[in-house]
This record gives sequence, structure tokens and C-alpha cells, in this order.
Amino acid sequence: MEFMIVYFFLCIFHVSSSENGHCVVSNVHVTKEDGVESTMKVKQIHTSDSRVKSSDKDGSSTYHYHAPTHKSEISSIQLLNMPPVIIDLEDLVPIDKESESPLKVCQNKNVVQCLSKLDDTIIQSYADYLVNKDLIPLASGDSDLDKRIGYGHVLLHMGKYDEAIQHFNKLLQLDNELAGAYYGRGTAYAKKDQGEQSIEKALNDFNKVIELENDESEGYEKKAEVLIQIGNPRLAMHEIGQAMKFKKRCPKLFYLRGIVNLVLKNLTQAEKDLRESLKLDIQQPLTALYHLAITLFNQGKVRNAIQVFKEALKLDPDNKDLQLGLGQAYKEIGNVKQAEKSLNGILTVTSDSKKNQVSSWLLKGQMEYNSGNTQKSVESFKQCLDVDKNNYICQYYHGVAHVAMGQYFQGVKDFTKVIVYDTEGHRKLTPEFLKSHYLREYARYLHMKLNDPVTSLNIEADFTGEMLDHWIKRLPFDSIETYIEKPGIQPLVSDVHLLNFEDLPQNVQKLLCRAEHIGNMAQVKVDGFFVNRRLNTAMGLATIHIAQYVQKVWSRPKGVKINGKKAWWQTLFGIAVQYRRLVDPESLIIWLNKIKYGSGDDNQYKTDITFISGQVVNIQRMQYFDLVFKLFKSMLTEYKDVTDLDKIDTAEDLIKIARMRSSGSNLFMSTQVPSTKDKNKHFDGILMSLTTDQNNMVQLALSIATMKSRSNDFHSELDFIFTKLHDEIKRNGIGKIADVEGFVNLILSLAYYFYNLMPLSKGTSAVAYSVLMGLLLSVGREVTVGIPQGKLMDMEAMLSGAPDAFILVAKQWMNIKKSSEQLSTLPKVWEVLPTLRNVLEVLSLASMPC
Repeated sequence: MEFMIVYFFLCIFHVSSSENGHCVVSNVHVTKEDGVESTMKVKQIHTSDSRVKSSDKDGSSTYHYHAPTHKSEISSIQLLNMPPVIIDLEDLVPIDKESESPLKVCQNKNVVQCLSKLDDTIIQSYADYLVNKDLIPLASGDSDLDKRIGYGHVLLHMGKYDEAIQHFNKLLQLDNELAGAYYGRGTAYAKKDQGEQSIEKALNDFNKVIELENDESEGYEKKAEVLIQIGNPRLAMHEIGQAMKFKKRCPKLFYLRGIVNLVLKNLTQAEKDLRESLKLDIQQPLTALYHLAITLFNQGKVRNAIQVFKEALKLDPDNKDLQLGLGQAYKEIGNVKQAEKSLNGILTVTSDSKKNQVSSWLLKGQMEYNSGNTQKSVESFKQCLDVDKNNYICQYYHGVAHVAMGQYFQGVKDFTKVIVYDTEGHRKLTPEFLKSHYLREYARYLHMKLNDPVTSLNIEADFTGEMLDHWIKRLPFDSIETYIEKPGIQPLVSDVHLLNFEDLPQNVQKLLCRAEHIGNMAQVKVDGFFVNRRLNTAMGLATIHIAQYVQKVWSRPKGVKINGKKAWWQTLFGIAVQYRRLVDPESLIIWLNKIKYGSGDDNQYKTDITFISGQVVNIQRMQYFDLVFKLFKSMLTEYKDVTDLDKIDTAEDLIKIARMRSSGSNLFMSTQVPSTKDKNKHFDGILMSLTTDQNNMVQLALSIATMKSRSNDFHSELDFIFTKLHDEIKRNGIGKIADVEGFVNLILSLAYYFYNLMPLSKGTSAVAYSVLMGLLLSVGREVTVGIPQGKLMDMEAMLSGAPDAFILVAKQWMNIKKSSEQLSTLPKVWEVLPTLRNVLEVLSLASMPC
């Protein structure tokens, strides 16, 4: 196996008690999973404060670390419709299918409905049966008394909670120290409702059970269940611990402890507990399987979660909670087809619960929207609103989908409903409420621009810096001091009308099919990313637009001026930005350095890419975790007494060592991006941070700061590379490049520095790749192979260490060849799609049979 040596320049520091910063340079070797060996030049800086502001004699600067302002959030799921954890009697006291069971008549039926129709004789018969089978919790030992306790449990099983409470009251009047009666009455109170009085009475009864039977587990166990239900997991954990002193191998206690750990986000321990519960209980209860699947899901083990959901569905194929969970798991990995298949079992049953129906239609609409099928998504969100007209989340997404298609009047109406509804409901800080204000303004703005060219949009200039700043940070809209709202939708300007592919001219059809093919080359094949036809078509159009624009400009004798304005690298990336904005209006795509609000570097924006938050992982980035983790392990080589580095395999292990050897517990590592223009200079790259939050949960993230000084450094580098590209064209002409290989390397270098600059609030990767492919296409070259499975171009650039290393890897992937079709055979994008309206029409097509 051949090894590629990659040089990283890293600035590494951690918080310690040292007064003065100092720097130690050393080399670190890391071998990636694919066999690529990286040799990194490491700078270790120790400082007393996490705000590091200094520069080194070799010209490289340390990272300015501040609290994040703009943040790319971790991709994770919420706990899915967690059912109550009180164990029903049918689990505690199972209906025996043996022939002597008096309730064999209820086999294979709805047990509660069946029992409710039984007469008193059969109920008493079952109570006798429970005693004979020794199934009475906290039995007294008195056969007649235990049969009366059993009768109360059968009433519980029938759902007759008030009758059960009255029955146990009578028993306690006879014997006020009857633990089994307190146990039964407490269970009835807990199952009756979630009112404060009922819960208090249930807890009092279980406390009495503990007082009377303090060497038994039942009272602690039931008390823990109630505490979980009322949202007090820490006290519940204490009660479970008490119960486990008496039942060390009880599957139900492991299950309850697993639930508590899940709620507390101790996911690793939750998985262990739930698996132990299933191991001890050969019947494999659905609730344990369900919560194990949720635990795996939240850990980022989504494919493992899918398998558990499937196992549970084998036991209960019609269980709607399991179908919904499986659908969401498939959605998380981008498998739309299987997700829809899972949801169909809910959507086709009109008698299913309103909650499940709403969740399923919402999930289906989101999948369709994220796949680029905006027309379909509108129908799904409408179905959601038909089920629940007051569901503000479906209302919000209904508006987002309409705005994406250029139907702004309906979008503004939807956002206004969310704002009014949320205000009345006193939920002013929900994400949908906060974003609706900004998207309503954005919709009004785009409506005014419908008949203008796409490239004429100038969001950074047309909105105030304060408004953009607050939008990015998701601050309340009414906290903006200087903004004047846009005028309402003007009836003289019609919204975008939906078209069919067949209605378009032949040359436009050809252009769109070519754009889709090009866009597919940039499709990411990583769990958590959808195959998005709308995105691929938009960025394919951007690629062709850039290529045609470059050919037009560079074919002119005077070079890179058009209409008297300088056409520089910003112009090309700006074209791609405009198309990326039209894919999804909810994704705010802004040049961060152009936001005119505040002053100096103190108003920086920082994009966070989270790998781990506690025990929740980002499945979109986890394929790069090993490399980042190895880089952090390299920091430990400065401690002479650290041995057995190979045994350190978790982020928690690294934090422990940092705590043992310094007063701080946070580790920071800053990459240094080498300059092509000045070989002795390096720029601030990404900040890798390994920290703990206020709950002592480990956070592993990459951060990219947008500061004026840093932006200037990268802009200078991009200017330098683009000038070299221009000079090469100027010497020989765009069709006669002498050194094609060198020209391609310059294009990839341009992309490398743009990725590392990360200048956009979102969408940097798609924009950079479109510009890269557009420049290649302009000189008769094209990418013939898509991005490999599991790889992300932005991560490769940020972790490659140098442009040469990135170029080598990227060229191996892309398999760049001469274009199979001349660019001249396609119509000019700006001629056949001259306005924003025209572009939205083709992006919103229901289908493209290319």
C-alpha cells in the first residue's frame, strides 16, 4: 500500500493555569483508515484563557476563540412519542394461555374490551386464579385476603380505576397496614390520570408500601415509575437503585433504569440497561425494544435502530408508534422510499390516533421537501392541516414549501398564521415562530424581484445588517431597532405558475437534463443527506451558468471586465450562491463578511460543526471522527507520563487526562492553512474543540470563525490564485491552455481555500463544488465520477492539511476528462431563464423525465 505524506500545520492549546503562553513545535504522525499517513507540524500553546490573541514569529497566527454566535446545529432526533412507563397489569400479571386459565376466552382479543364485558363471577374466578398462580404483588399470605386484593387488580386490568380505588379503600379500612392494598391503590391513582392530586396520592401510597415492606423492591419500583412519568428522572434513579438492592437481576428494573438514562441522555448506559433487560426477559417486551431503538437512534447508530424497530414490528406488525419510529429512522439516513413505506401503514388507516396521523404527514412532507419534491410536500403538509388545522408546525412548512415554489401570497398567509397562533399560545420562542417573521419578509422581497435576473438579487445590501444578524442568530424579530418591514404582496405582480416539463421548449429541456446530470456528480452519499433533485438541478444550472459566463468574459481581448465591472472570483461564487438560495428559502445563505453590523473582529460569526454532544452524535460527520480523535490524542504526547495511548478510545478518556494534568479540562487545536502566495505564511484554519458543558457532557466540534482579519488573509490568497488562472488564459486563450494539468490544479486550489474560509452562513460546500465544476467545464473538462460513498468535500479540504494533498485526493475521485458534450450546444442560461420567475418555474417541476 502506498502512503501519502500530508503536512498539517496545527496550533494546539488547552486551558491551564499558566500565566504566559508558550509554544512548542513538534511533528505528529497519523494514519487514516484508508492507509493515508499524515505528518503534522504541531504547535502547542498553553494559555490561561480560552481567548487566545497572539501571533508567532514565523508569521502564523493563533486562533481567536470566542463563544459561538452563528451555529450549525448537530443533526440528532428528539425522543419519539415516549409511551407511559407504568407497566400494565397484562405485563405484570400475564394472561395465561394454559387451558386452566378462566380468561382463555380473551385470548387473541383486545384484553381490556374483553374483560369489560365479563361478569363478576368470572372476575372473581380470575382473582382466585392469580392467587393460585402466586401472581399477587406483595401478597399477605392470607388466601381470602389475597383473593380480594386480586379482585382489585383485575379491576385495574379492566381500566376501572375508580372502582379499584374504592375496592382497595374498603380493604384498608379492614387492615390499614396491608401493603398489597396500598400498592394496588397507588397503581390505580397513577393510571387514572396525570393530575397533581392523583400523582401525590400515588406517591403517598408507594411511600407507605416502602414503610411497610422496606426489604421488598415493589414500592421503590412503582414510585420510580411515577417519578419518571412526572419528569423527575434523577429521583427515579435513586428509587431504582434502592429496588435493585433486593432484585439485582430484574428485567423491569433494568428497563426502568434504561429509560431514566435515556431521558438524562446517558445513552451508552441506557443501551446497556435496555439490552440487559431484553436479555433477562425472553419474551422481548415491545416497550424495551422500542426504547432501545430510540437510544441507538440518538447515538447515531441509526442503522442498528432500524434493525431493532424491525424486530419489534415482527412481534406487533400493526403498532403505529413502531411504524412511525422506523419511518423517522429511514428518513434520518435519507432512505425516502423505505420511510414512506413505513408511514403508509399509519396514513392509510383513518381510525389511527390524530397525533400519529399528524406526525406521519409532517414527516412525509419534510422528506418530500428535502428530496426536492416541493409540489408533493405541499400536499402532505395540507393533509397534516386537514387532520389538525391548528398545527403550527405543519402550517409553517406549508408556507416554506409555497415560498420555495414562488407562491409568495400563500406563503405569507401561512407565516402570518404561525405568528398570530404562536402569539396567542404564548410560545414566542418556538423556532417556527422566530423564523416565520424573517421568512415573511424574505417572501415579500423575492416577490418584488420575480421579474429581475437571478444574479441581481443582493440580500446583503437590500436588508439591514442588524436584520441579517438577528436572522442568523434566530433572535426575536421585534428586537430589531432600525428595520422597516417590506411592503405587502402586490397584486399587480403574479406569483409563479407551476409548469410541466413537456410544456418547456426543447432547448430548455435539454439544458435542464444536462444540469441535473452535472448536479448529480456533486450528490453526497452519506447518511443524513437526501438525494435532492431540486438542489442538484439548481447547482447544475449554476455550474453551466458559471462556465458560460467565464467563456464569455475570458474570450474578450481585455480580459476580466464586463459592463465596466471587474469579474473576479467573487462574481463566480456569487452566481452559485444565488442558485443555492433558491433551493430552500429556509436556509439563509449570506456572505458573513458582508453583514454590516457592529464593528471590528468582536462581531465575528462562528460556524460550528458538531461531532459529539454528550453521547449524541452527528451521523453526517462521524466518518471523520477517527481522524479528528487521533489529532487530539497527538496532544497527549507532550505529557511524558502518558502511556498506552492505544487504550484511549473515547473523548471522555481524553478529558480525564487533561483534568489530571492541568487545572483546566478543555482542549483546543487550531489548524494552520499554508499559503500558496507566501510559503512562510499560514492562516487560521479550523478550531477543533474538546470541551465539557455545564452538565459535564463532552462536546467535540469544529469551529470556523469569520473575522475581518481572517477573511482578508483568505481573500488575498484567492485573489492570487484567480490571477494565475486569468494569466494562463490571457497567454494562450481559453481554448488553448498549454498546461491543462496545472490549470486544473489551480481550480482545485481555489476551491480548497474557499472551503477553508467557509464564508457563507450555509451552503459553502455546494457553492464551492459548482464553481469548481463550472471552471472545469469552461475549459472543456468535466467531472465524470460522483463523490465517493461516505466522503464530504468540505471535510476533506479542511482536514487535508495543504492544497497539494487536497488536489491529489480530489482528482482521484473526480476522474476529470474532456467534456463529452460541447458547452456551445446548450442555450445560454441567462437567455432562456432570464428572470427569477423563470428559474423558480423549472426548479419546481413535479418531474423531469430526462
